Amino acid sequence: MSISLTRSWARSAISHPLPLKKALDFFESANNLTCTVVVGRDLNPDHRAYLARWDGIDLVVRELTEEMQQAWSIKPSALILQRDSDDTLLPVVSTERRYSLSVEQIRLVTNSAGQMCLNGICRYACDSPAPLDFGGAIQVHYFRPSIGATTRRQHAGLCHANRMLGSPGGILPFEFDLPWLDRTDLNQRQPLALFMQIFTADNWEQPRNCRRVSNLTSAFVDIW
Repeated sequence: MSISLTRSWARSAISHPLPLKKALDFFESANNLTCTVVVGRDLNPDHRAYLARWDGIDLVVRELTEEMQQAWSIKPSALILQRDSDDTLLPVVSTERRYSLSVEQIRLVTNSAGQMCLNGICRYACDSPAPLDFGGAIQVHYFRPSIGATTRRQHAGLCHANRMLGSPGGILPFEFDLPWLDRTDLNQRQPLALFMQIFTADNWEQPRNCRRVSNLTSAFVDIW
């Protein structure tokens, strides 16, 4: 998909001229890099607030409930434009949509080391026969307005698949450590948005020759 997808969405989601121009200019300047946008309800013709993420190929859009807007302190006239920092992005050499990906379960737990982590299950499917993929991994990016691209906090994670990926599909359990989640975060009780995608690579130590092999999917988890 081209940037025309983001232009179409921005024009449908933002009715005010100046914020619309800012959003369109932002997508243009992102130059196919991964970015996140929050649109406050007063900017939308249907009075709805949205969270959107674009990775240069896929655009994922979620409507924010009133509870989410309050938890994140989203002002009605807010327009949040955030581009991912380079240190959280994988060096992608190609995109091949072999699998559809969805999140089935997710929860916040304490791991054996006493740190907070996210674990759950993704389901992937392949409609047509595909060779087995070795070296698969799920990358996650976390978002909420208080975790900005300019902060020094970790806001991405990687979980290597526990099986080879092939048709017709299956489930992928995941666990992501959250070492940056401190007591302040827990007391604020702000939900996290998660954006997840399957990648493969020739070498994850470098990493080298990373390839997107699924759609971009999203989920929310409450921090209590």
